[in-house]
Amino acid sequence: MQEQQLNRIIEQARTSPEAFGVLYDTFQPMMFSYVARRVSNTADAEDVCAQVFEKLLIGLGRFDPERASFKTWLYKVANNTVIDYYRERGKTRHLSLDEAMETYRYEGRVEVDYTRKYLQVMSLISELPSAHQEVLSLRFIEDMENDEIARVLGCSKRHAAVKLFRALKALRKLAADSGVLDEIEEGVSGGRG
Repeated sequence: MQEQQLNRIIEQARTSPEAFGVLYDTFQPMMFSYVARRVSNTADAEDVCAQVFEKLLIGLGRFDPERASFKTWLYKVANNTVIDYYRERGKTRHLSLDEAMETYRYEGRVEVDYTRKYLQVMSLISELPSAHQEVLSLRFIEDMENDEIARVLGCSKRHAAVKLFRALKALRKLAADSGVLDEIEEGVSGGRG
């Protein structure tokens, strides 16, 4: 969807349920995917995603396209909703391989050789502090650049880069300590012939 068209729909969605439905249909799969990677199970992810769109409906009048893109703003709403979810429940997140596989299947990924390594890395990421999970997810799963990450996290671009560096360093250490890094490196070097 082009930016002008999106801005028109956003403006209409402030008063039109049909236009809000278009926003929902367009962005719900992306938001569910993001939330499902950060929340402990599918049912909770569905609930949190519904809360994201409830907050979107209530706060749509405050969206300012001059300050951030709609997508960045929506990710910030989703991120804050996930934080609220854990704050209310006092939970920490640890993703089992079965839960990761459920999310992975939901996203329609089926490459068998890649799946095991992907799920191992996702499981390791779930063992990291939530701040590390968040920045890694935004960068490598949501494919955001540091300036977008900074807007979602409410920090400077430089601070976002530092957070990303620290998260990658922690992930590398965890992967090395668990032996996953050796397996991945063997797979990469084994692929060279």
